[in-house]
Amino acid sequence: MVPRCLGALLILVILLAGCSLPKLTAVEKEPAVDQAASGEENKPQSKTSDIALATSLPSQKESTVYTADQYNKNISDVKSVLNILIDSLIINDLSKAQTCLIDLDESGSEISLAELQQEMEQLHPIAWQLKDLRPVGNDKALVEVVYTMSDGTVRSTEPFSVTFLGEQWVVHFNSFAMSFHGIARHMIKDLKNQG
Repeated sequence: MVPRCLGALLILVILLAGCSLPKLTAVEKEPAVDQAASGEENKPQSKTSDIALATSLPSQKESTVYTADQYNKNISDVKSVLNILIDSLIINDLSKAQTCLIDLDESGSEISLAELQQEMEQLHPIAWQLKDLRPVGNDKALVEVVYTMSDGTVRSTEPFSVTFLGEQWVVHFNSFAMSFHGIARHMIKDLKNQG
């Protein structure tokens, strides 16, 4: 008896669904017939009077939109400065490294240039790669670097600041020092624990 009830219920549901579909279709088609009869199209009306545009912030007005060529040139120039800086630190040529740095105020830093050089020499990165360059205003950028160390370990730095001084890019000392020191202190600690 239960299977007959289910069968009857199924037939009833199919009939009800079948009967209601033509009614819905007729309701949907009715406005189309009215539009065709009147010859008017129902165009969506825009309500722009309700939308207010926000004024740009001062920092947005000052931001430069770089062309692809300018952005690629900035990347190339920053890579060149970083090559000089990193190579100079590895071979202990601090005078050459200083030409790539700005705001070399060691008193406000957690690490001095000499200590940074010792960390760079001890870990001796065999390769590095510019991971990201994000423009900040007209003449600054945040940079991230990925280092490959002599033991094959790959480490990524926190972003550090670079500035364009009209003719060349320079690296902000404290920002760069803290960025490299952040990965170096852990690696040096691990080396001491292993040895």
